[in-house]
Amino acid sequence: MKRSLAPAKVRRFQLKEEKAGSRFDSSGHYRDALRQCQDLESVRQIHDRISGAASANVFLGNEIVRAYGKCGSVASARVAFDAIARKNDYSWGSMLTAYAQNGHYRAALDLYKRMDLQPNPVVYTTVLGACASIEALEEGKAIHSRISGTKGLKLDVILENSLLTMYAKCGSLEDAKRLFERMSGRRSVSSWNAMIAAYAQSGHFEEAIRLYEDMDVEPSVRTFTSVLSACSNLGLLDQGRKIHALISSRGTELDLSLQNALLTMYARCKCLDDAAKIFQRLPRRDVVSWSAMIAAFAETDLFDEAIEFYSKMQLEGVRPNYYTFASVLLACASVGDLRAGRAVHDQILGNGYKITLVNGTALVDLYTSYGSLDEARSLFDQIENRDEGLWTVLIGGYSKQGHRTGVLELYREMKNTTKVPATKIIYSCVISACASLGAFADARQAHSDIEADGMISDFVLATSLVNMYSRWGNLESARQVFDKMSSRDTLAWTTLIAGYAKHGEHGLALGLYKEMELEGAEPSELTFMVVLYACSHAGLQEQGKQLFISIQSDYAMHPNIAHYSCIIDLLSRAGRLSDAEELINAMPVEPNDVTWSSLLGASRIHKDVKRATHAAGQITKLDPVDPASYVLLSNVHAVTGNLAGMASVRNTMVARGVKKRRGSSWIEVADQIHEFNVGDNSHPRFQEIFAELQRLSPKIKEAGYVPESEEVLHDVGEKEKELLLRLHSEKLAIAFGLIATAPGTTLRIFNTLRICHDCHSAVKFISAIARREIIVRDSSRFHKFRDGQCSCGDYW
Repeated sequence: MKRSLAPAKVRRFQLKEEKAGSRFDSSGHYRDALRQCQDLESVRQIHDRISGAASANVFLGNEIVRAYGKCGSVASARVAFDAIARKNDYSWGSMLTAYAQNGHYRAALDLYKRMDLQPNPVVYTTVLGACASIEALEEGKAIHSRISGTKGLKLDVILENSLLTMYAKCGSLEDAKRLFERMSGRRSVSSWNAMIAAYAQSGHFEEAIRLYEDMDVEPSVRTFTSVLSACSNLGLLDQGRKIHALISSRGTELDLSLQNALLTMYARCKCLDDAAKIFQRLPRRDVVSWSAMIAAFAETDLFDEAIEFYSKMQLEGVRPNYYTFASVLLACASVGDLRAGRAVHDQILGNGYKITLVNGTALVDLYTSYGSLDEARSLFDQIENRDEGLWTVLIGGYSKQGHRTGVLELYREMKNTTKVPATKIIYSCVISACASLGAFADARQAHSDIEADGMISDFVLATSLVNMYSRWGNLESARQVFDKMSSRDTLAWTTLIAGYAKHGEHGLALGLYKEMELEGAEPSELTFMVVLYACSHAGLQEQGKQLFISIQSDYAMHPNIAHYSCIIDLLSRAGRLSDAEELINAMPVEPNDVTWSSLLGASRIHKDVKRATHAAGQITKLDPVDPASYVLLSNVHAVTGNLAGMASVRNTMVARGVKKRRGSSWIEVADQIHEFNVGDNSHPRFQEIFAELQRLSPKIKEAGYVPESEEVLHDVGEKEKELLLRLHSEKLAIAFGLIATAPGTTLRIFNTLRICHDCHSAVKFISAIARREIIVRDSSRFHKFRDGQCSCGDYW
């Protein structure tokens, strides 16, 4: 067994003990034996033999405390420490070291506070290390103050480095910088390392690299490890390669931490070949090595490889950590492997880990991506210290799954119960949900919050607000947001033009397009589509034709199917059905259901049964189960009095299993959204709603309304058909709006389907009789009803 040498200070104490007549020979023998002990049992055997002497002999007692601490038995060390009759400063230092080296940092600091002797530099170094480990900044500052106030205590570079490291690890970068500056001229490599690491760990990566370049001493392995971390985070591949070359040229011994730093640098810089070479050459791979490769694969979209490496890592017996889990969960979410993701979740818990912010965020992302919103929410509620990243993932997940009410509920919860700032993504999701639901109160609050957070200048959010207000027909608010934008690109212009066009403000839409051209914004394919839409709905045949020609002649674009569909709609609206059909047959792109629907809708208006039948046939070839074309064809037969044709359409739908979609409509009243389905009697105020419809029915009939019973495809009597029409979802929503809002209030209704002809006719009369403006957003466009007229001109 190799005999270890006693430190000089301990040797001096041994000599003093000899002079005092102590039993030097036996105590020295035991001290040497204790220093050589590598296991707890050996220490206990020696302690049992000399327990009495250890209590009386402070130097022997100190060795017992140190030996227990080195072998990991803090409790035994404390028993031995308490048994020492007359403790000296090294007794306290030995016990403090035992606590610190075994991770009992709080116990070390508590013991330090009870110390009844003046601490020596070793004690101060130990407790400062404990402060650094648990980020106990205030206690660290108190220790610094005590050191400064101790007369005769020389602040050597080791103690200064301990203070520097404490401030750095406690996040007090300014204190660390001040101390580092005062150390000018006597900084060791440890001083530089502490400061470089402080910058790197606090995210000041540029400062870490600058300090590395200013070093006036030879860098060490720790220096390279810290500066490579900075290069990794900044993606500075060239700088990282230079450091790698310097390490190689100097023959620096590559320990595992430095090899992992190089591996991580190449992986984060997406140089997978270089990272893989280092990984393959590693004689031993720890969790950092594996995690770096798994993260590199996940971040470069090589998700299958990430999952494969995760499996190999487990086969090699390496236990994953939080960062491993986060990367492999990203891979599972990206490849759609919910089963594998759940297995990883189980492994996290099985390995004794808690669900942290990092892996919890990855799991929430996984569950929301595949519609498991209840699992995602349950997990979310278990995570402590939820940050904006986690809220963004959950709200974004609800948004992706179309759970719009959930988006708004979460946003309200976040604003009312936390101080977490909303991100751009959160605001985008909230605006989108408000736009779809017609949630005016939530929208006003979100708009106000965006302005309060100073994010109204963000181009994406401003454009989203323009789109939201446009969808509701609130063109004044849309224009106000648009006018405040510091810069506008094509999408912003197109969004506002589309808003005007869809609300029947065709002249304003075309005027805005001219304004866009004058400002030099380049129109896109979408821009041309919405301007052609405006021309079509305004009946501007020549202007629409010239615009269509300019797409190719002036902007070198090829018109797409959407542009052709707009021209076909323009011709169809003008009654030029033959020209429209000729264009369909001659255009260089295949017609789609929208193209044929334009011809079918026009054929209904102009009672052209032959073309309507042909168009409906083409649509059913493209989508045999879409009920819209069957309903339109049935309406064509109805307006021409062809009962046999209606019956034929009905029989075809039954034979093909096609069912007419049940529409739903909703309205916001007093900050609450009220949704109605066709024939819905579940609303708490249904009796009042039905009574309002009963009250209106004779009045609108007297004004000229005639129920269009052909809209009902059921084989029932006329009275039953009229009742079914009366219970359409948009009529229920409008009736509720009339009884639940003050006279003169504009009603805004949202409908999942295209408004039927009967409802369209009825709402025109209701708007006149109730003296209300009623805005209906259906699946096709906006209808603004006022004084018995609709902005669509009865053509939609």
